[in-house]
Amino acid sequence: MDRFKIRSGVLSSVLFLVSIPIRADTQKATQWTGYPYPIQFEHLSVEQGLSQSSVTCILQDGKGFLWFGTDDGLNRYDGYNFKIYRNNPANHFSVGSNRIRALLEDRKGILWVGTSGGGLNRYDRDRNRFVRYTYDPSRYYDPNKSRGLSDNDVRCILEDRDGQLWIGTDGSGIGRLVWKDPSYTDYSFVAYPIAEEDPRGFNREYVSVLFEDRAGVLWVGTEDGGLVRVTDKTKATFQHYLPDPLNPASSPSNQITSIAEDQEGNLWVGTQDGLAAFDPRTRLFHRYLHNPADVRSLSSSYVRIIFRDRAGVLWIGTDGAGLNKLVLGKHPGSPPEFIRYRYDPAEPHGLNDNSIESIFEDRSGVLWVGTYNGGLNKLILRNSGRNDRERRAFVHYAVKPAQKQHLSHDSVNAILEDSRGTLWIGTDGGGLNQVDPPASPDSPLPFVHHQANSGAIHGLNDNVVTAIGQDSEGDIWIGTFTGGLNRLPRAMIGRPSPSFLKYQYDPNDPGSLSNNFVKSILRDRRGRLWIGTIDGGLNRFDPRTNKFVRYHADDRTPGNLSDNSVFAMGEDPTGRLWIGTAEGLNRYDPDQNRFLHCKSDPDDPASLSSNLVRSIYTDRHGILWIGTDGGGLNKLISGAEGERPRFSHYRMADGLPNDSVLGILEDDAGDLWLSTHHGICRFDPRTEELRNYDRSDGLQGNDFRGGACWKSRSGELFFGGARGFNVFHPSQVRDNPTPPPIVILDFQIFNKPVPVDSRPENGRAALRKFVTEIDEIQLSHRDAVFSFEFAALHYVAPEKNEYAYRMEGLEEDWNYVGNRRFVTYTTLPAGDYVFHVKGANSDGIWNQQGLSLKIHISPPFWKTAWFSGLLAATALLLAGALYQFRVRQLKSREAELQQQVQERIRQVARANKQLSVVNSKLRRMATKDQLTGIANIRLFRSFFYREWRRVVRNQLPISLIMVDVDFFKLYNDTYGHVAGDECLRKVAVTIEKYAQRAGDLAARYGGEEFILVLSEVELPAAAALAEKIRSDVQSLGIAHARSNISPYVTISLGCVTLIPAPGERPNRLLEEVDNALYQSKKDGRNRITVAGLARTAAQRLKTSVTAV
Repeated sequence: MDRFKIRSGVLSSVLFLVSIPIRADTQKATQWTGYPYPIQFEHLSVEQGLSQSSVTCILQDGKGFLWFGTDDGLNRYDGYNFKIYRNNPANHFSVGSNRIRALLEDRKGILWVGTSGGGLNRYDRDRNRFVRYTYDPSRYYDPNKSRGLSDNDVRCILEDRDGQLWIGTDGSGIGRLVWKDPSYTDYSFVAYPIAEEDPRGFNREYVSVLFEDRAGVLWVGTEDGGLVRVTDKTKATFQHYLPDPLNPASSPSNQITSIAEDQEGNLWVGTQDGLAAFDPRTRLFHRYLHNPADVRSLSSSYVRIIFRDRAGVLWIGTDGAGLNKLVLGKHPGSPPEFIRYRYDPAEPHGLNDNSIESIFEDRSGVLWVGTYNGGLNKLILRNSGRNDRERRAFVHYAVKPAQKQHLSHDSVNAILEDSRGTLWIGTDGGGLNQVDPPASPDSPLPFVHHQANSGAIHGLNDNVVTAIGQDSEGDIWIGTFTGGLNRLPRAMIGRPSPSFLKYQYDPNDPGSLSNNFVKSILRDRRGRLWIGTIDGGLNRFDPRTNKFVRYHADDRTPGNLSDNSVFAMGEDPTGRLWIGTAEGLNRYDPDQNRFLHCKSDPDDPASLSSNLVRSIYTDRHGILWIGTDGGGLNKLISGAEGERPRFSHYRMADGLPNDSVLGILEDDAGDLWLSTHHGICRFDPRTEELRNYDRSDGLQGNDFRGGACWKSRSGELFFGGARGFNVFHPSQVRDNPTPPPIVILDFQIFNKPVPVDSRPENGRAALRKFVTEIDEIQLSHRDAVFSFEFAALHYVAPEKNEYAYRMEGLEEDWNYVGNRRFVTYTTLPAGDYVFHVKGANSDGIWNQQGLSLKIHISPPFWKTAWFSGLLAATALLLAGALYQFRVRQLKSREAELQQQVQERIRQVARANKQLSVVNSKLRRMATKDQLTGIANIRLFRSFFYREWRRVVRNQLPISLIMVDVDFFKLYNDTYGHVAGDECLRKVAVTIEKYAQRAGDLAARYGGEEFILVLSEVELPAAAALAEKIRSDVQSLGIAHARSNISPYVTISLGCVTLIPAPGERPNRLLEEVDNALYQSKKDGRNRITVAGLARTAAQRLKTSVTAV
C-alpha cells in the first residue's frame, strides 16, 4: 500500500456521521453565510486591454456592448476584448478627444460622447465613426447662423422625458440642442446661463452633473454654484440651493459632484463636503459625513459618484476612501448605515483602488466600478434580496494574514459542526480550527487555532488533520496524518488551552489504534465509533476498555476486509456498515461479523465502477451513493437486503464535471451535491439532471478534498479544498435568468477583416454597414473562404458562455460548439443563405432567438441567367443559319418539314402535359392518403426515420401520438361507408392542424388509426396537444348512436416521448405508442395514455400517466 503513503494534502479526509442522540444542546442553528466576509472583485485594466486605468464613465448600449470612457480613449467591451477609439488628428471622423467625460444612449439608440476639448460626439454605428459638434466662435456669436455649442468641454449629457438633449459644460453652463433635420447635421444650441451674481468672483458655470427626477424636474450640479433646480425649461428660470452655515438643513456644499434618486423620491446629492439626502417636498437636506469614530459612517466626506442599482440600493464612490453601500436603518426612523469596501493590499480580490470615478450595473447583473488608478473592478450581483446582492452564493474562506482570526491554512481536509453549534475545520498543515458563532451578526467569524507544539504535552500532536468526528458524549475526535487520534473532551471545549487525549499505534498493544494515519471517522446509530486508517484497516473504539477492536484485510480468510486502506464509511437504514477502501467497497454485517466485497468487474456493467471508493452517503430515501476515484458516482440499485449489490453509474459522459467524486451531501430539497477535482456538481436524483459549478461561480478553486464536506443544522453545505472552504445554502444558488444578446464582432474573407465600403480591385462585395450593424451580406463566388466572429454579451463569466450556429440553406441542424466564438465556411455554392447564431450565458440560459444574417453569394458569369440566355441565343442563331442553308437545298420539302415539325412540337407538348399530370397524381398517390388527403403510411415511415436519426444525433426528444376512432366499425354499420369516410376526413383535418412545424407530421396509419410525429417536443407539451386533439374531435359533434361512451364520435390516444440513445431502434417508440393506445382503449376509450421512456440503459427513470 505504499502508493497511498503520500502527503495528506493529496489524500484528504472522509467524514460521515450518522445522526444519533448526543447530549442535548439548545444552541440555535447558525446561519454561517450570514456573517460578513470580503466580497470578491475581478479586475480589468491596461493589462487586460483597457486603454487607460482612469475610468470616468460607463454605459451599456442597446445591443449589449459596454462602453468605458477613460483619459486616453473610448473603449467598447464585449466580454473578451476591448476595442479602443482614440482621436486621430488626420481623421476628422475619429472621436474629438481622448479625454472622455460623459456617455449617453438616447431613446433612438444613438450613442453620444462628451469629451474634454473635443466637444460633443455622435457615434455613427453604420460607419463606425464619430460626428463632432464643437464650439465655433464665428457661429456661436453670429446672429445670422444657427448657434453651435457654447464650449468644447462637455462634462455631462442628459435626455429628458421630452426627448430633448441637454449638455453640461466645464465653464459655459448648460444648454440643449435643437435639431433642424432628422440627419443630425443642422442644429442650434440654446444656452442657459445658470450663474448668479457672486461677490467672490467665482465662476458658477462649471457643471458637474445633470439629473432629471421622476417628476420630470431637471437638476444641475455645479462645481461652485451649489445645486440648481430648473424651474422652467423654456423660460430658463432656476432655483439655487446653497449652503447656509446657520441652517444645518441646507446643502452641505457648493461643490456638487453627483445626484441620484431613491425609491421614495428623495434626491441624494454628493458633494466634496459630504452626502446629503434632499426631500423635494420639504426642500430640506439631511447630511451624512465621515465620522472616524463610527465604522458605519461614510468612509469619506468627499463623494465622487452616486449610483442606484436595479434593486434600488445606492452605491457611493468616494475620492480616496473606496466604495460605500448605503443600507437603510434596521428600524423605522433609524438613520441609514454605510458598508465600506476599501483597497487592502493583502486582499487580492478586493477593491484595487480607493478613488472611485464611475459606477454602473449592466443588464446581466454585474456592478462595474471605475477607478482613478486601478481601471475597472467587476462585482457580480446576485439575483436576491436588495441588501445583499454583492454577497456571492458560495461564501469562500481562506487564509487572510491581514485579519486577526483567520483560517490557519488554505488546504482543508475535514469539516464538522458539533452538537453545540461550533464549527471545526481540519487543515493540511495548520492544525485544527475552532469557530464559535459570533454574538453579533456584524462580526466576522473568529477562527481559533489548535496546533501541534513540541512544548505542549497535552496539545494536538499533528498539524495535518485528516478527519473529525463527534461521539455520543459530545467529545470531538480528530484524526491526523501521522499522530493518530486526538480526543477533545466536551468539558475542555472553549478553554484557552484545552488538553487533548491521544490514541496512537503501539506495536506491543493489540488494543491500540492500528495505524497513525486516520482517514475517516464514523459514529453509527448504536453510538459506536469506527475509525478508518490508511494501511491499518478498520478500528472500533470500545469506551469501556478505552481500547480498539481491529478489522484487517486477510486474503487467507474469507469474510475479512478487502483492503487495509479505509477512505470512507457509511451506514444504511438496516444498520449495515459500508466501508470504502482502495480495493473496493465492503458491506459489513455486525450480527455475522463478516464483510461482503464489491469490486469493479470490466465484464459486469452493474458492478462497482472503480475500486477506489472516496465517499459514501445514504440519502433521505435510504438509497446508498458511492463516490469513486476515476469511476464517477455509483447508485446502489439492489443488494441492500442481503443479495449481491448492483450499481448504476454516472460519469463525465453523463454530465459530471469529473470522474472523481470526493464528497456527497444532500440538501433540504433532495438534491445531491458532489465535490470533485473539477468543481462541484448539483445532481437531482429524480430527474438525473446535473448542474456544474466552478471557480468562476465563487468556489475556492476547482480541486476539492475527499470527504471535506458537512451539512449544518441550518441546511448550509460546507466543502473544503486546496484553497480554503466554501459554505453556501443551496436555496441561494440561483441561475442568472438573463439571456445574452448576440452580436457579430467580425467578418473576414480569406482571414482578412472586411471594412465598410472596401472595394478590392477584383470587384468582390463589401460591407454596406459596420459589422455589428449588418443584416445582409452580398458575396461573390470568388469569396470562397469567409468567417464570422460572434459574442454573447453577458458579463458574469464570459468564458463560460456557450454558442451554437447553423447556415440555413446548407445545414439543417445546429452546431453546438461550447465556448468557441468563430466559424469558417468554404466554397459554398452560389445562392441565398441565412446564418443563425445563438448563445447561452454562464448558467446555460439560452437566447433561442439569437441573431440571423442573410447572405447572398452570386454565381460566376458562366452560371448566370444572362450567360445561359446568351448561349441559347447563339445556339438559335447557328441553328437558324443551318436551317436557312437546308431550306435553300430542300425547298421542295419546306412545307412538309414545317408541318411535321409543328405537329411534332404539339405532340410533345401534349405528351409532356399528360406526363406531368400523371406524375403529379402518382406523387400524390405515393405520399398522400387518397381518402383523407393527409400523409400516408409510406410518407410517415420515411419522415419518422429521418427525424429519428436527427434527434439521436442531437440528443433531443421526439414524441408520437397514435389515434384510434372509437367504435368505428359500429359507426360504419350504422351510417354507411359514405358517412364513415366523411367522419375519417373530419378527424384527419382536426389532427393535421396541430402539425404545423417542420418537425411535425400527421398521417393515416391504417383504417381508423392516425399518427402524429412531434420532433423536439417534451412529454408535457405532447400530452397537452393530445388532449387538445381529443377535445377537438369530440367537439365536432359527429353523432354516433351506437357508441358505448358518448353520443358523439370520440377517439382514444397514446402519447409517448423518448430521447433515444445512439443505436436504439425506432421501432421501440412505435411499439410503446401502440401499447399506450391499447391501454387507452382498455381503460374505457375517449382518453389519453402518456408514457415517458428512459433515455439510456443507465438512466432507468420511467413515468407513466393516464389522463382522461
